[in-house]
Amino acid sequence: MLYAVMIILHTIAALTAFGAGAYAWLARPEDKRLGRVMSAYLAGLVLLTAFLVGAVAARWSVKETTERVMDGVLLVLALYMIWRGLRARTELHRLGSGWQRRYMRDIGFTLVALWAAFVIILVLDLGAPIWLVLLSAVLAITIGHRFIRTVEARRNVDRPAS
Repeated sequence: MLYAVMIILHTIAALTAFGAGAYAWLARPEDKRLGRVMSAYLAGLVLLTAFLVGAVAARWSVKETTERVMDGVLLVLALYMIWRGLRARTELHRLGSGWQRRYMRDIGFTLVALWAAFVIILVLDLGAPIWLVLLSAVLAITIGHRFIRTVEARRNVDRPAS
């Protein structure tokens, strides 16, 4: 029961982080809501990590070594995503030279990671073989990365801020 609750809360936090992150990624710095959206984005990242730890802890005793290693890798990725989110917030507040590119790349990384996780979990839940899960992961990351770069190019984030 505890595991199911942790997974539901983890999913809600991940969806919150994804939605707020997408808004923050596309918003202009003068958007009055951006501060609150960034707070929701970061809270989502922190909470999805906390609930991941709760879900892992709820089933730790019945997991095999491989599963425990994978859980450790996921935790490291979640912590790295928090760091990238915090770095994006710092760039937004600083607005120094080249800030927009770093800001978009930091949030973009977390968006692609969350997108890929949603795809992977969907494919796993459908009972797909591991080769299809891996293929889906590579495709999700490739599509996400391409989308991020396309939007960056259209917004011309390499151009110095005016």
